[in-house]
Amino acid sequence: MRKSLVFLAILFFAQVVKAEVEPSLNASTSVTPDATTQGDTEIFYDIGAALGIPLNSAWFLTPSYSLGINTISGTVEYFSSVSAALGYDCAPQWNMKPAFFETLSHNTDYHSEKAKISLTYSIPEPSTLTFYFGPSYFHDSDHNQKWGGFAGLSGDFNQSFFWYADAGMSFKTSGNQNSMDQTATLGAGYDMNNHFTFSCDITLFRGISGTAVHQNNKQISTLAKPSKTINQNNRDETATEITLTAGLNYNF
Repeated sequence: MRKSLVFLAILFFAQVVKAEVEPSLNASTSVTPDATTQGDTEIFYDIGAALGIPLNSAWFLTPSYSLGINTISGTVEYFSSVSAALGYDCAPQWNMKPAFFETLSHNTDYHSEKAKISLTYSIPEPSTLTFYFGPSYFHDSDHNQKWGGFAGLSGDFNQSFFWYADAGMSFKTSGNQNSMDQTATLGAGYDMNNHFTFSCDITLFRGISGTAVHQNNKQISTLAKPSKTINQNNRDETATEITLTAGLNYNF
């Protein structure tokens, strides 16, 4: 599995030489206070790269790679994530984008897979609103399986400032334990110039097994926090968590 990730990463960075691609770099930090029963703070650092590859006038491919560092209760765990999204402009104002994410722990044998299909509708001008929704699926090596959905709305305050909000819900269906995770995110961003974009948001999470299985369209980070760390046993089984995230994106 890890050899295949290295191979995909090599192919990923090799695409940069092509003039058609649109590479970008991103970095973010997420802070979750009181993430454990002892009141410890969880901090997740993420750095990654993505490529926008137009295939023709209607199709585009976006592969990405991220390295995540999770710190909690004095422990540190490293994660790698490879993802690929295939976008299709299926009609005026409409876009469909299925995406797949594979995440691996460098410290343990933990791994997870995520899949989602995002349908996006851009309201015609002069409106700047964009509405998106879709189903999602999550599975990991701890035999957690979740089916869910998400919906969100984004728009521009002006030419430089934008905002986004979304909500998600997922149902754990594996084994004899059924549960539900819920998230709500509200954020804003600033296009600093033609290359740099800064964003920050706050996410409210309610559930028992980590972050949700969806990502909003404006999120800078390409790696969502894995739903298990090496310190998972200290987590509150049923918790309400607030996570603050700040990210910076650079478009070449």
